[in-house]
Amino acid sequence: MTESTDNPGAIASRLAGKWQVPLLLLGVVAVGVAALMLVLRRPTVDWDQAFNWRVARVEAVSDGDYTIVARAVAEMLNESITPKDNLPHRAKLHALQGEIGWLNIQDNKLTDPRHWRAMREAYMRAIRHGQPKTAEIAVRLAEAAAALELPADAIAQYKEAARLDTTRAAEMSWRIIEIRRRMPEVDDDVWLEDLTHLLELSELASDKYAWALDRAVGEMIDRKLLGRARRLIGAQLSRGLGEAHNRQVMYQHARVLAAEGLTEQADNILITLVEKIEPASPLYVKSLLLRGDLIWDENPRDAEALFSEVISRAANTPIATAATIGLAKTFGQMQLHDKALDYYAAAVSDLSDGAENPYVSLDELHRGLVNGHNALRAARRPEALRFVQLEQDLAKIPGAELDDPGRQDMLGRLAAAHMAMAGQVADEYRRAVDSLAGEVAIAGLGEQRTEHLQAAGDAFMELATEASRTNDELHGDSLWTAASAYDQAGLRDKAVAALKRFIVGRPGDERIPE
Repeated sequence: MTESTDNPGAIASRLAGKWQVPLLLLGVVAVGVAALMLVLRRPTVDWDQAFNWRVARVEAVSDGDYTIVARAVAEMLNESITPKDNLPHRAKLHALQGEIGWLNIQDNKLTDPRHWRAMREAYMRAIRHGQPKTAEIAVRLAEAAAALELPADAIAQYKEAARLDTTRAAEMSWRIIEIRRRMPEVDDDVWLEDLTHLLELSELASDKYAWALDRAVGEMIDRKLLGRARRLIGAQLSRGLGEAHNRQVMYQHARVLAAEGLTEQADNILITLVEKIEPASPLYVKSLLLRGDLIWDENPRDAEALFSEVISRAANTPIATAATIGLAKTFGQMQLHDKALDYYAAAVSDLSDGAENPYVSLDELHRGLVNGHNALRAARRPEALRFVQLEQDLAKIPGAELDDPGRQDMLGRLAAAHMAMAGQVADEYRRAVDSLAGEVAIAGLGEQRTEHLQAAGDAFMELATEASRTNDELHGDSLWTAASAYDQAGLRDKAVAALKRFIVGRPGDERIPE
C-alpha cells in the first residue's frame, strides 16, 4: 500500500526530525550566552583590596583571637582566588599566615611546639614563593627553631638577621650566646669565637659586656690560653670604651696575672681597683673575692675579712657561695676544721640546686673536702666522715661528677671513714661497759657500731662494682673487706653474698679456702 503524502501527521513528523538538531544547538548557545552575561555582570574581585582588608583585620585584633582572620587568609589560598602559579600573591598570603602565627604565639604566650612549627612552615613557604627575607622574619624563624630545639638552625637564622640588619648585630650575637649556653655540648673554640665576636661590638650593653668578658677570660684561663687572654685584654684597653669598661678589663687582667702566679702584681691591681669603684658595684665584691682567693693560704685572717664582706654585701647570690667556699678553705688553713666543715656544707647545699655558678671551681671545692678529710682522719676526728660524705653529695651535682679513679678513691675513703668510726664507737662501747653505764647508752653505742660497719660494707660493695671494669685486684679486695665488715656487724647474709661474689669473680684467689 502506498503512503499518502497528504497525511498531516506524517508531514509534521518529518518536519520535527529535520529541525531537531539545529534547535538543540540553538538552545545550548542561548544557555552559554546567558551564563556569560551573568559572569560579565558579576563584579570582579580586587585581589589587592581583599588582601589589604585581611591585613587590616589582623592589625585590628585586640583580644588575641586570630581564628576568624586566619580562616579568611586561608580562604584566599583557594585556587579560584589565588591560582597556584601566582607565586607573588601566594607568597604574600603565606607571609601573612606567618605573621598571624607569630602574633598568636606572642599575645597568648603559647608554648605548644605545633604553633611554632606552623608559623615556621608558613614563613618558609612564603620565602620559597619569593617573599623577601627580612631581618625580622629571620629572627622569628630563629625563635621558632630555638623553641623546636633546633639550635644549629636558630644560630644560622640569628646570624642572617645580623647580616640583614647590622644595627641588630649585638642583639643577635647575644641571642646566639644564649643558645650556646643551653646546648648540652659546645665546641670550646666555637664558644670562645662567639664570645670574642660579641666583645667586639660597640653596641653591647655594659652588663652584657662584663658578662662576656668574664666568661671569655675564664674560659681562656681554664684552657691555659693565658697568652690569648693577655692579647684580648690589650685589645679591649686599646678600644677606648670608657672608664666603666676599663675597670672590667682591669679586673680580668688581675685574674690572668693570678693564673700566671704573679700574685703580688694581681693584688696591687685589685687594691687600686677597689679604691675606684663603689662598694655597691658587683665589680667591688668580685674584686674582694679574688683578693681573698689570692691570699687565703698565706694571710688567712685578712682573707676571712674579705670573704665575710662579700657574703654580707652579696648574700644569697652565686658569688656569696664562692665566698663561703673561701671561708671554708681559710678556716681549714687556720686548723678550725669544725668551722670549715660548716661552711663547706653550706656551699654544697647552695650548689645542689644545679644552678650555674661561674665563680666556683668544683674541682677546687672537691680538693678542699679531700684535704679536710685527710687532716681530720690523721687526727682521728669523727668529722672526717662528714667531709667525705659531703664529697659524695658534691659528686651528685651536675658538672661535679667524678671520673672512675676519682669515684673509686672517694668510695675507698668513705668506707675507711665508716670503719674508723666503727672502731671509735667500739672503744666507747667497751669503756661504757667497763664503767657500768646504763643499758640504753650501751645499746645505743652498739647500734651505732653496727650502722657504721654496714655503711662501710655497702661502700666497699659499691667500690667493688666500680673497680670490676678496670682494677681486678681492687675489685677482689673490696669484696673481701665488705664481707669482713658485714660479718663484724653480725649481718651474715650480706657477708655470705659478698663472699659468693668474691669466689665467682676470683676462682684462683688464695683466700678462697679461708
